[in-house]
Amino acid sequence: MSVGIWDYDHKDWNRGNNRVFNCQVLCPICHAKKSRGLIKCEAHRRSKSVGLSVVVGIILIIILYSNSV
Repeated sequence: MSVGIWDYDHKDWNRGNNRVFNCQVLCPICHAKKSRGLIKCEAHRRSKSVGLSVVVGIILIIILYSNSV
């Protein structure tokens, strides 16, 4: 497992929509490309595995942040 910096992204571009199926963790480069429209993401894909990956990603962010402080 690699350790790094991850960005929290809203698939539908709505920062207020924090539902699990709308959130994903991206590396900063992919997040920047998505934000600029250089890569396409499936905005309305609903999957249990996507929800689980978001939860795992958020937990990793919290662990990494707490270790760096």
